[in-house]
Amino acid sequence: MKIRKAIAAVLVLAFTGVLAGCNKQEKEEITGVLGNYIRAVEKFDADGVLSLTDLKEGDSVYDELSQILDRDYYSDTELEVVEAAASTITIMLSDDKIDVKGNEATVSASYYIADWKSAVDEGTGPEDIVARIKDSKENITVSGKIKLELIDGTWKITDLTDLDEVFEFCNDSTLALISAKTPFKVEEYFGLSEAEVRAILEKSGIAYSIEYEVRSDVTPGIVINQNFPEGTELLETDSVLFIVTISVESEEFTLGDYSMMDHASVYDILTGFGFTVVECSEQSDSIVPGCVIRTEPAAGSVIERGSTITVYYAE
Repeated sequence: MKIRKAIAAVLVLAFTGVLAGCNKQEKEEITGVLGNYIRAVEKFDADGVLSLTDLKEGDSVYDELSQILDRDYYSDTELEVVEAAASTITIMLSDDKIDVKGNEATVSASYYIADWKSAVDEGTGPEDIVARIKDSKENITVSGKIKLELIDGTWKITDLTDLDEVFEFCNDSTLALISAKTPFKVEEYFGLSEAEVRAILEKSGIAYSIEYEVRSDVTPGIVINQNFPEGTELLETDSVLFIVTISVESEEFTLGDYSMMDHASVYDILTGFGFTVVECSEQSDSIVPGCVIRTEPAAGSVIERGSTITVYYAE
């Protein structure tokens, strides 16, 4: 699972008795670490969370926490939903679910989260999803464990289990559902370069196509037409195709040398130029697997836009 973006979480830690198997000082130290962990998550403080652990970069839990607390990993609309879901998290602990043995402690925790799944499934857009999460009277419950170890006189968190379930509302599949319900508002793209408009449309997730028109009266390589006007709202799920027309000096195109490049990247480049691409794999002793060996027509050939190019890559 790939976890995305930052979480504005309100985590409530409830103790109902005495920690089993530890003295008063140990109880205070362990509860102090857990309380600091919760407050650091509330503040999106990645350094604060990770400083309470003995985890190192490269550990799966370390990497998950780093991504969870990375605000820049989400779009604005995704972050709104993530924050809404995370703000409903409550962690409940009880005395019979905390076990201390020597220098190690294991805490069994129950995470209670508002039913964000129904909100995402039934909501019509990000604002509606957020409202449904905040109004939800149902909970999703996840059971997990927090493991600690006394290291050089300080209790450190060494493992947090079931993070993927607790923060499922941050994973790619959930965020894809949110994005699919987020309208993309068309802007005025006239005068932008092909690279600029392609980057915008790739990020939007909507279906689009680039067409080319020979024009001698405008600068080549810029947008000269679009089939939807500024202000139109489109969804990823729409069946319509957003078409942008780019000016070119000629229908002829000189094919570049793509040898040694990753075949998937070459496919994207050539289809972006308006060509039909056929891929074929073959054995090679000199080319890295997955990289292009040659093309037909060969590099340097002058061809018409819209024609077919065969890309041969190493198995």
